[in-house]
Amino acid sequence: EISISSKTLIGIALSNLPYTEPEDFLQAADTALQIARQKKGQAVTVFDIDMQTTATARLNLEIELQEAIETHKLLLQYQPIFHLDTRTIVSFEALVRWKHPTKGIISPNDFIPLAEETGLIVPLGEWVIAAACHQLKHWQTQFGENSPAYITINLSNLQLQNPLLLACIDRHLNTLELDGQALRFEITESVLMENSEMVTELMAQLDKRKIRLLIDDFGTGYSSLAYLQMLPISGLKIDRTFISDIDTNSKNLDITTIILILAEQLELEVVAEGIEKEEHIDILRSLSCQYGQGNVLSRPLSTMDATDLIASQSMSLTD
Repeated sequence: EISISSKTLIGIALSNLPYTEPEDFLQAADTALQIARQKKGQAVTVFDIDMQTTATARLNLEIELQEAIETHKLLLQYQPIFHLDTRTIVSFEALVRWKHPTKGIISPNDFIPLAEETGLIVPLGEWVIAAACHQLKHWQTQFGENSPAYITINLSNLQLQNPLLLACIDRHLNTLELDGQALRFEITESVLMENSEMVTELMAQLDKRKIRLLIDDFGTGYSSLAYLQMLPISGLKIDRTFISDIDTNSKNLDITTIILILAEQLELEVVAEGIEKEEHIDILRSLSCQYGQGNVLSRPLSTMDATDLIASQSMSLTD
């Protein structure tokens, strides 16, 4: 039995299991407890034999992920963020991918939660910051003023709690001679609310470095207007659940409109996520939303394809 954030979780092993040794029952109960931790909202979990197979597979995946982080076997893809009026690239969001040697591309939905639960998100996050900073510096060297202005990176709960986070950021900025304005970090509303004091202190430090912070998936979590006014937040990202049917769902259109009006009053930058149709772009432009990203504009790109896209834009701007 364990307690997480005042919630008690229980793993149970029944006596009808095909075991004879006490330690086997204890291991079974512990496995059920770990499953309970993974299943949000389920406080009590009873062990069954299939759980052992699942737990073994998960443990193997954890070991492989740790090895992939240590040997730099991960890669980044970059999804452009566009100015919606001009269709020019203003930034890229760095998205981590894992190309497994035998399983192929493993979805972030499978390994990011695992990384967060095991603490591997901290070294994984450090690698992402390093790789993204190096790539942006390379683009700046190659394209000069036509390079993306900044690169955006997601920060998780555990990364915010890491006392070495600022040192990691400073090290890469200083080594690569990058200005703090070259980086923007995204955190979700839930992370902000759960770590308000810690985030407030971190935000102050990031603000001193001219590093901007955006609230990701805005409108889906514990929205607090007080935080938007009190903290040095520079922008919001409207969650894709509001944008995906903005052309057919009047409620989501109203919510998006309200968010944009609020952001304008607070002088916050807004990026609309999950744009899938040209109609979405037309609507967002009519609402004075300046920035957006989504598959209709560009899917996440490999480093080579992102570089080619920058080069193509650079040529069109100089013609």
